[in-house]
Amino acid sequence: MGRMWALVRRELAVYFVSPMAYVILTGMLFVLGGMFYSNVQLYNSNRVPFTFTPTLTLLVWIIVFICPWVTARLIAEEKNRGTIETLMTAPVRDVEVVLSKYVAAMGFIAYLLVPTLFLVLLMTNYADVDWGAVLTGYAGVLCAAAWIVAIGTFVSSLCNSQVTAGILTLLVAFGLMLVNVIPQFLPEGNWLRATLLAINLVDYMGDFLKGVVDTRQVALAASMVVFFLFQTVIVVGSRRWR
Repeated sequence: MGRMWALVRRELAVYFVSPMAYVILTGMLFVLGGMFYSNVQLYNSNRVPFTFTPTLTLLVWIIVFICPWVTARLIAEEKNRGTIETLMTAPVRDVEVVLSKYVAAMGFIAYLLVPTLFLVLLMTNYADVDWGAVLTGYAGVLCAAAWIVAIGTFVSSLCNSQVTAGILTLLVAFGLMLVNVIPQFLPEGNWLRATLLAINLVDYMGDFLKGVVDTRQVALAASMVVFFLFQTVIVVGSRRWR
């Protein structure tokens, strides 16, 4: 366990010693802050109760866009620089390498979400905030991020280029957001229709944003994470046999 956390600290250091973390955080807060301000102005002019749901909805799209570029470097960079061989000969297991990279990426995403909570705290002085819906909404954002980060880690293990890994993961991520269009053309009761509806991130986030936590949705996210991380361990481990 100590070796894995050492690897987690190593991975986190990479994010924060480069300008990437601060550029991403600044850009995200700029876009989210503009949306938040517009919503507040709209609610105030129409004299309607404040709700944080539109801001959280935008936050989901922002995080889905950011995750592929956070995960693109995880393993692809090691392969491109030739440091993957050094890592594979170190006294660490493949699963520790993969989990450390995944935990570090999720830790970075969680770090990006923390400043956005100040927008909610700001509104507590002027309106009644449904903290239950807000917290479950953030839980949904983290679940969506967990999906994309796991997929991105797997894609990164298959690629030698960070750009290629980022683009492929981004296509998959937006595919999961837009896949709800396809079931409209499939008959009721079709297994493919049911599958596509289940993995559609937009509908998946719907209950979370309403303040409802469905254990089936949590189990689905956990299953997706375990599946893609397991596949990543297999890909990384296969390099030992080449």
